[in-house]
Amino acid sequence: MIENVANGLEGRLSEVHEDLARAEKRLADILMELAKPFDKEERLTQLLVRQREINASLDLDKGNAGAMEAEAEAA
Repeated sequence: MIENVANGLEGRLSEVHEDLARAEKRLADILMELAKPFDKEERLTQLLVRQREINASLDLDKGNAGAMEAEAEAA
């Protein structure tokens, strides 16, 4: 009986070691990805500038006070 428990523990220990090795490998892969520069950063910057231009032309950056007034008038 004790031998069965010991064998079960050895098997479980082996599984845990394998899980740990996979987790460490995944962590290393993720850290490598995080170290890479964002390859779409220039495009993102361009789009954010364009979004600000659109918001300014629509007066969205002033908040939605105008929209609330329009709703109040319609009611």
